[in-house]
Amino acid sequence: MHIHTKASPLLLPIDLTLVNRWLDESITDTIEFEPLLQPHIPYDLIAQQINKPSTYQPVSDPTSIKHD
Repeated sequence: MHIHTKASPLLLPIDLTLVNRWLDESITDTIEFEPLLQPHIPYDLIAQQINKPSTYQPVSDPTSIKHD
């Protein structure tokens, strides 16, 4: 399975205070979130190709993606 190396999702740390700030519409100074916007995989992940989002049927074996 091909994993695009330059496209990674935003993975917020497990920190409810930070998550709540990220979701807070009143926050307009986003400088505190700059480090989160850098490509980084904080946890080991498992990726598996599926046929389509409506059925989630696997079409390949799972692939492990190690954290940075």
